[in-house]
Amino acid sequence: MGVDVIRNSYSYDDVQHGEDFFLKQLEQAEGLEGWTVYEQPHLNGDRPDFVLCHPEKGVIIVEVKDFNLKSSSYKTPGLVKGEDGRYIDQNPVKQVKRYKDNLLQYISRQYLNAEEKYYAHSYAMIETIVYFHNATREEGEAYCQPNDYTKILGRQEALSLGNNDFRASNIATLNYSKSKFSKDGILQNFVKDLEAWMNPSDYHKDRLEPIKLYPDQQRYIKVKPGSFRRLSGVAGSGKSLILATKAAEMLKQHKRVLLLTYNITLRHYLRDLVSQQFGEGDRRLIRDHLVIKHFHDFVSGVADEHGIELPESKGDDFELVWLDKINAKLNQTSIHDDYRFDTILIDEGQDFKHQWVRFLKQFYTGNTDFYLFYDVQQDLYGRQKEVWIEDPDVIIGMGFKGSPGRLKISRRLPGSAVQMINKIREHFNDAQEEILVPSAQMDLFTTLHWENVDLIWEEKDEAIERHIQSLIDNGVHVDDIAVLTTHEKTGMLIVKTMQSKGYTLSHVYDRKGEADQSARRAEKWKFQPGNGRLKVCSIHSFKGWEASHIILALDRPARTFSSSEVSSSNNQSSETAAQLEDEVKRYLFMALSRVRYYPKMVTCSFTCLNFIEEYNGLEELFRT
Repeated sequence: MGVDVIRNSYSYDDVQHGEDFFLKQLEQAEGLEGWTVYEQPHLNGDRPDFVLCHPEKGVIIVEVKDFNLKSSSYKTPGLVKGEDGRYIDQNPVKQVKRYKDNLLQYISRQYLNAEEKYYAHSYAMIETIVYFHNATREEGEAYCQPNDYTKILGRQEALSLGNNDFRASNIATLNYSKSKFSKDGILQNFVKDLEAWMNPSDYHKDRLEPIKLYPDQQRYIKVKPGSFRRLSGVAGSGKSLILATKAAEMLKQHKRVLLLTYNITLRHYLRDLVSQQFGEGDRRLIRDHLVIKHFHDFVSGVADEHGIELPESKGDDFELVWLDKINAKLNQTSIHDDYRFDTILIDEGQDFKHQWVRFLKQFYTGNTDFYLFYDVQQDLYGRQKEVWIEDPDVIIGMGFKGSPGRLKISRRLPGSAVQMINKIREHFNDAQEEILVPSAQMDLFTTLHWENVDLIWEEKDEAIERHIQSLIDNGVHVDDIAVLTTHEKTGMLIVKTMQSKGYTLSHVYDRKGEADQSARRAEKWKFQPGNGRLKVCSIHSFKGWEASHIILALDRPARTFSSSEVSSSNNQSSETAAQLEDEVKRYLFMALSRVRYYPKMVTCSFTCLNFIEEYNGLEELFRT
């Protein structure tokens, strides 16, 4: 008995000699019983050459290269000569690391458990390998510098693998009798979850039934090939549901679907929603044809695939510099097939700049729809002050024709929350499109509460903990509670306090409190739906999400801080009174619009804990 091989069900590029040779070595190695090899599995847009899985030993990702490293086309460190004669960074070590991070942070639903138990050590559950078919191990190691973790194999190591000499193969995981991560079932659950994605015959047998659309939503599912369309909708009107249903319908027709977001935190939520709306059918189509990315990740992937080096992400418009550089290259070469999509769906389109949307057009085949979903009232980033999506002078040449579709009825918001939104808008003299709700949603079971917190008598984290505990004491499940913050320091303080009380959390904050944006991005993948954790999130990152019980910690907003500032009180910001009022107004609308209502629920609630003294008077709106 040897290894079990699961071959890719679709034919793509011609198999390279190195891939064929390496697979033959795996197949003839008799000592690999219990291992499963997946050939070019789809991992949300990535296709590593091989992924090897064993429930008690671990996971191995292998990238194969037929490079002739003696040729002048290749130069250390990891450089490849481009068509223009310039060397570009194509280090396969970086490539295989991207595969690993995508698998851990997007594909896997079990890695979060491993990370919480083993911290940074859990990253070692996956071993990464680069095999050079036409080079020695030493030549490959010299070429791939710098390299701290990925093992490099040459032809001799591959031959050792085929001869069952695993120690000489330079693949550490093959030599384990049992991984340290398997002693408590962490690794077994991780591998089972991963294999359910790569071989999804029984994937999500317990999945939820598809949500039935209302007539005003269903009309937007119809496909108009080659069309560029816009759909505006009030909060809770079902924009994401329509998007997910449309994606599912296109997948069933074997169309390649790209679903783009601005927030990193939305990827898992939308993946689950697409899976739910797909219902019965060949679920391998989800694995093989659906790609869900946040915009910046998609752009980085385009650059990597086409050998384009991007400058550092500095400045307010760094994305435009990226797009210019990518466009210059794509004007001289063809777009890789992996980046051609029949359907492109953009969620939370109000967060996108118009230049981004123009850039995305070139990846659209025109076979179905290019669809932009948006709600100007959810514009926390100030990109829709002029509503470019509806400005005929800005959208000229984009392909959008006629007026945008509009959804005016909220199917998710409780009626009392909508009434409160209207009161707040009236208080601030803010004229916006009215949100309509069916009479059945004029509920009696929603609690709306405002509390002005006196920081002389109670710390912020103590006030928030008190309200969380009150909800739990009244039978609310912790997974149904979301704490939203308007200041990073407060978010980190809540995380620290609640973890010290024994709560498990999903949050989006830099745990070291150093305001490291890359560290914050690294935390956001952990923000996942239905994982039994208390959610603590910045109000920006919660866009598109919903919860039955929302607690808003309303602070004077601030964008930057130093690690020494992390305490229970915030320094005064320098924003003007008008800017502060605009921020508070948007935060209140955003938080209230995230409350989830459904007909059979027992209760839902919104609580604002106010730490801005100037707005103590808003408490009166919640009393009347």
